[in-house]
Amino acid sequence: MKRIDKVKLSAAKAWLIKLKSDGRGYSTISVILGVVKPAFQMAVDDDFLLKNPFVFQLITVIVNDSITREAITQTQEQQFLELIKNDKYFCKYYESIYILFKTGLRISEFVGLTISDLDMKNRKIVIDHQLQRTRDMQYVIEDTKTTCGTREIPMIDGKSGFSHLILFTWQDDITSCYIYPAHAVY
Repeated sequence: MKRIDKVKLSAAKAWLIKLKSDGRGYSTISVILGVVKPAFQMAVDDDFLLKNPFVFQLITVIVNDSITREAITQTQEQQFLELIKNDKYFCKYYESIYILFKTGLRISEFVGLTISDLDMKNRKIVIDHQLQRTRDMQYVIEDTKTTCGTREIPMIDGKSGFSHLILFTWQDDITSCYIYPAHAVY
């Protein structure tokens, strides 16, 4: 084990190469680098080190052999939606599942949609909040999980989707209408 002031650039790169040869994946090594680099930067900022030995692009040291996986194929999606649509029990959830698949919305974003989130003229859905349930079973509106979660997405077209939704008024105020599939209020 080396003291922090004895770690050099070549040793830092050699360590990451060893992690790779020991069977660690590129993503795992990237996460490790994401922890170690700021720790060494704090040492630089506090004048314990002159230079951070972990300031380099990981791709210049090891090959990114990560495989991008497809969560579900288009065929699998169609088969699943068909199964839901034709099932005696689950058919009532078809519109919700269809919208979730086609928009990529999180469930909390979907159930938090209000009438003001739908830009019918420009055919866009504004996602800037989500509906959450607290520990004491209260429903609250919160910001999206990340800043990247705040976005505008195009409305879906087709035989299903928002055309089968109804408005459910949370209170007697049109500005706080929540959008639910027809089955949700049965």
